[in-house]
Amino acid sequence: ARPRASVYSEDMPRNAAGRVVRWVGSRMLPPSTEPIEVVFQVDRKFVASLDMARRSLTVPKTITPRPLPGAGEASPGGPEAAVAVQVSEVNLLSIASTALERYKLGERVALLVLEDPARRGEAAILPRAVASVPVIEAPVEWTFETSIFARYTRDTEEVVQQCFNHDWKLSKLPQFVKTPLRQESLCDLLQPRYGEVMAAFHQAAFRGFTSTQVSAGVSMNGFSTLLHQIPGKWIFSDAFTLSDVDMVFVVSNVFGRSRESQRKELRAMPDGTLARFQFLEAVVRTSTRRAERAGGGPDPDVSSAVQSFLERSHLGQEALELRRSLQACLFTEECCLVCRENRRMLEAVYECYCKLSPYPRHAGSSMFGTSSRRGLAFGGWLQLMADAGIGEACIPTRDFGTAFALGKELRVDDVTSFRHMELSWPEYLVALGAVTRLQDEFSPDIFADLLSDLFVEQIPQAHKKRVASRPNQTLALCKSNPSMAPVLQFIARTFLEADEDMSGSLDQEEFHRYFKRPSCIQGMREVGLEPSDLDVLFQQMDRDASGIVTLDELSQKFIKMKLQMRGLERGIAAIRKLFASKDRTGSGSFLLEDLQALVGHDDVARLLQASGIGPEDVHELLRDLSAKVSCGAPVHVDEFVSAFLRVHDPSRRVERAVNFLRMVFEEADLEGMGTLSRSVTQQAFSSERVLQRMKRFHLPTPNFIDIFDECDADGDNSLSWPELRDGAVAVWHNSVDGKEARLPKAGVLLQSQDVTHKAVR
Repeated sequence: ARPRASVYSEDMPRNAAGRVVRWVGSRMLPPSTEPIEVVFQVDRKFVASLDMARRSLTVPKTITPRPLPGAGEASPGGPEAAVAVQVSEVNLLSIASTALERYKLGERVALLVLEDPARRGEAAILPRAVASVPVIEAPVEWTFETSIFARYTRDTEEVVQQCFNHDWKLSKLPQFVKTPLRQESLCDLLQPRYGEVMAAFHQAAFRGFTSTQVSAGVSMNGFSTLLHQIPGKWIFSDAFTLSDVDMVFVVSNVFGRSRESQRKELRAMPDGTLARFQFLEAVVRTSTRRAERAGGGPDPDVSSAVQSFLERSHLGQEALELRRSLQACLFTEECCLVCRENRRMLEAVYECYCKLSPYPRHAGSSMFGTSSRRGLAFGGWLQLMADAGIGEACIPTRDFGTAFALGKELRVDDVTSFRHMELSWPEYLVALGAVTRLQDEFSPDIFADLLSDLFVEQIPQAHKKRVASRPNQTLALCKSNPSMAPVLQFIARTFLEADEDMSGSLDQEEFHRYFKRPSCIQGMREVGLEPSDLDVLFQQMDRDASGIVTLDELSQKFIKMKLQMRGLERGIAAIRKLFASKDRTGSGSFLLEDLQALVGHDDVARLLQASGIGPEDVHELLRDLSAKVSCGAPVHVDEFVSAFLRVHDPSRRVERAVNFLRMVFEEADLEGMGTLSRSVTQQAFSSERVLQRMKRFHLPTPNFIDIFDECDADGDNSLSWPELRDGAVAVWHNSVDGKEARLPKAGVLLQSQDVTHKAVR
């Protein structure tokens, strides 16, 4: 088989040109599920390949070389007769898996295998079958259309144009701009910029708005404040004063006579404030009146006046850029993962607050279109913000309405129903993203982290208050941590189904028999749990070593696993993305040796580093996998993810710290003597790197020099790895949370009573 260049080592034989010398042969074999022992005949010698998995034989095997091609038959006993030799080292081949993988790649490379007729019956041979060529699907890239935000209608030029046409028809502008030519000119000017006008309206209407009964609109004071905030203060002058602005507001707020018959249909009109179509009219009238006062005459060109006003005032540009910035930061794979991670909790909060402060409905629910489903009303949103403590922790209370408006889709009709004052589920997610975007410490680089903090630290507070206000709550854990409610419900249901003997507890047989069912595994994944080793999971839950587990133990352990996964989703996604992009066979796995070479590439290292998996984490992952995966065996992506979760298990922090210190020790032991001097120990273990790593493990940093002095009883100025390890573990043993630390497995425990006493002394 053709080996990859990455597995060549420096000690392999090379020719004069520096190329690796390889011998290639072929032999057709039936597929086998048993590992096959292989040797290669080179001339009259039998050798094992250096670039394949090797095994030393306890009992050497005797093999007789075959005649070389073209050499003819040697006479018995003659000088050219084949002499039987003994082979003590062979290569290992997994025929079935290797052949299938190469078949998927389209290769037809056969294998050279030792065939001993006397031993042919030892290998299990499967019937020959023509394998179907699998369809290797390309890695699925994240897209908005497949994300949690997919149902959100993003801003488009078409929607903006529809909004403008709707508002133009409702306004009195067709009467104000009398000639069709001027009307056409003004429409051509305003249509491309109407997104800015709407952004300015939403900012002025919702900022500081608190009413839960009527639609948001721009008040007289709000309109004049908006004009005052335009940079340069050039709008107002002796000729154009605040009284002119008030007059524009009043005229724009008056319903036209020709539209009076439609007033009853416009049930969601603001109360005494400007609706969006009226705000458009107010902007045009302000521009025109100011041009008149500035010497433009009694009938200035409306289009020129509006163009000058918009270009100088930059009306709505900053607000529109804020909206675009929010969507650019939020509609990403990273934020999608954060939302999916917290989806159940967010849905519970959404459903709870949808019941608060609903807007009035009319017969047939015509106010809300064809759907009778209520959204999250503006009053419910304000209550959610207050209950979650957003005003104290994130943004001022006056910006609650701004976040609401930023989350809303652009709606063409905002006056015949209160739908524009309700948040749908995707709009609710975007509005929560707006809370993050409006924070003072906002930065695009940390947007996903700020969003995660909002979901973990603030939003659950609101649910706690809602839960506390309900009578007869049966699950205390749901009150203390609402995000765990789906997990607890799954646990209770699963426990009752698995407890076949109705004993109130599960023994190991019951546990394994039920939890290995596909339906149960799927249920675990739906609540965010992916346990990879049921034996270890059961032993961890069975705290009293009774061989059984109760519902209480099961609940606590599952909740612990759920909390453990929090914050690791981006790392898991990066791992799966790496496997999907580099796996050309579609098997979802790599050989351990190939995986080690793969994670050493710069581009892969940068991808993992960006997801919070640093070089030392990778080293720890590979060490964990090496201890569990045999040489030459494939590593599936699920195994890699399971290892990632294992090395981030807080209960294994002492074991992880020991592995880290061993790596530092081996790096410092340049001569490979297995000991370090006092000066080298101080230099290696007093570094900032070690200090930060101990902080990450939430363990105190041992005084390694004290350990050295205490353990160097014979005064030979050397410290072995077992001495350093046992001293550090003893320190942690007496300091972790004031309790006995959970120490590593046997062989990593304190091995010498003398060393133990010296380290603890």
